[in-house]
Amino acid sequence: MESNLKQKIDRVDEGWLGYDKDCQICVRIARFLKPWVRPLLPDPDQIDEPIHIESNGSLHFGGEILFAVARRNFWAKPIVWLGQLPFIRKATRWAYLQLAKRRHCANGQCELNKKPILHQMWCVPALATLLAIVQTTGWAQMTLAALGLWITLKCFLLQEITPTKPQWNRMLLWWIYPGTDARNFFATPQVAIPKQLDWFRGMIQTTAGACLIAAASSFAYPSDTYGAAIGLLGLVLFFHFGVFHLIALQLQRLGIHAKPIMKKPLAAKSVVDLWSNRWNLGFSIPARRHLLKPFAKRIGIRNATWSIFLVSGLLHEIVLTLPARSGYGGPTLYFLIQAVGIEIERHWLKKHPRINRLFVWGIALLPL
Repeated sequence: MESNLKQKIDRVDEGWLGYDKDCQICVRIARFLKPWVRPLLPDPDQIDEPIHIESNGSLHFGGEILFAVARRNFWAKPIVWLGQLPFIRKATRWAYLQLAKRRHCANGQCELNKKPILHQMWCVPALATLLAIVQTTGWAQMTLAALGLWITLKCFLLQEITPTKPQWNRMLLWWIYPGTDARNFFATPQVAIPKQLDWFRGMIQTTAGACLIAAASSFAYPSDTYGAAIGLLGLVLFFHFGVFHLIALQLQRLGIHAKPIMKKPLAAKSVVDLWSNRWNLGFSIPARRHLLKPFAKRIGIRNATWSIFLVSGLLHEIVLTLPARSGYGGPTLYFLIQAVGIEIERHWLKKHPRINRLFVWGIALLPL
């Protein structure tokens, strides 16, 4: 195939993209890339595999197309730099293979085991989130991006449950619960009744967050960095530590296994403990089940850990820096520094718990 394509290079411009003409997903992706990859393959019937051809005759297949296209756009240079890391290349190849195995599912000809329509609901909010990000700016873009990503994740994680009969009451409560641990939420374990101290802590944190938001309201976002920082801190306190905490406690009173998404992060004994067991369990729990463990089997636990922090950084880019139109790369750099902290912890601080406790908050707060 490669030799036949090279014979046509003399009439192909740089950026020529070929794709599987019978794959609806491939066709949609090609149409989406049209503003950045010009021209598209004039006649899709000429090719049956995804391929990118440059004017010098270089061929790029599968997941390598992402980095080939990124090299042609100055704003995508960070993707090229990340592509120099071996674990990023491996993760990209694995993700492409997973997509390739499922590319005919959109045609109704999926060769894999078909899942109930409930398990495929996440595609709808994912598309809606993408449209919202493209069509809005500022605070509206930030709010819709965060809400859309949360709903998408909640829909995706419904595949963890296989109820024998409809649990409509609990399903309604699932959309009120800010967490994402569907496996335990829909189970029926014994749940301890929340203590009064837990309620008091949640109300104090909610009040403190509201005060910070009010203090930052006089600053114009995002022109004033300090005002934006105070506002974001207030939002985290008000929602993640406050309102979300109170909702989880109320669900526990109803006998539902609903963990608060923040689990006393100040008590973290290590960087791993902070990000895996205490901070934003709404992301860390599904990330561990659906990203870290599958990646670790293919690229090793160390590379998988770096990949998770990279994903977290990119998600924060979507929610924070993209609406702010500034600070690009900051969240990604921050979370990669956390991965460096884990490496330092594993090699030098494992036998020094007291020093490690100080190191946790140094590595978590100083890069901010």
